[in-house]
Amino acid sequence: MAIYRSLHTYEPSRPPEPWVVAIARHVAAKHFHSHWSRARWQELTDEIPDRSGEDMGSLVYNMRQALGSLPRLQREAFWMMKIEGLSLIEASARSGATVGSLKVRVHRAYEHLRKAALI
Repeated sequence: MAIYRSLHTYEPSRPPEPWVVAIARHVAAKHFHSHWSRARWQELTDEIPDRSGEDMGSLVYNMRQALGSLPRLQREAFWMMKIEGLSLIEASARSGATVGSLKVRVHRAYEHLRKAALI
């Protein structure tokens, strides 16, 4: 696919091998960069954590507390997009906010919940 996307850079007067090798090298570098950027924060373990003992009631309570601590506009945007599953256009029409502002609100709400270790 990368070769197809790079056809506009091919010069017929030059040999194709160096061109193909350069594309392959770029694809491999991109792959390993994304792999190692993920591997930095992944923690390998021999045991799978047992979450069966967690109380679902406490998880629901913590989620409600965290959602309640969000500013109203962020909470509404997050609820429409992530809980109700509305598209950006539908949520924008319902709230009267622009698509861009909804994206920002949902992102900030998500970051708040992530810091609260709920997502």
